[in-house]
Amino acid sequence: MKDDDYATPDDLARGARLIELSFVRSRETPSELAHQLTFWWTSTGIDYYLGYIDNLFKVKHDDVVRLIDTWITGKPFVFGVMVSPEMKTGGLDAKHFEGIVLVKKGAK
Repeated sequence: MKDDDYATPDDLARGARLIELSFVRSRETPSELAHQLTFWWTSTGIDYYLGYIDNLFKVKHDDVVRLIDTWITGKPFVFGVMVSPEMKTGGLDAKHFEGIVLVKKGAK
């Protein structure tokens, strides 16, 4: 996710636009608008809510890298996977996924 080509500026802008559209849809009914305002007011504040979309469009690749380095890399995590019976018989079992996690952590 930290590679330069993982999320292009266009990808980030497209993601911001999708969230913006979701925000618009969530304000179409008075009951949902009340729910949204209550959630944002109690969790972050109205000023944060009012500037959220504009700030999404300002996100750059370096911001994503900083988030990953601050909150993900080297931090404890839970890894959960749901697989179908067909996938399991094809070799995607617990041992397979434990191997992936151990390789990523440098334990193998």
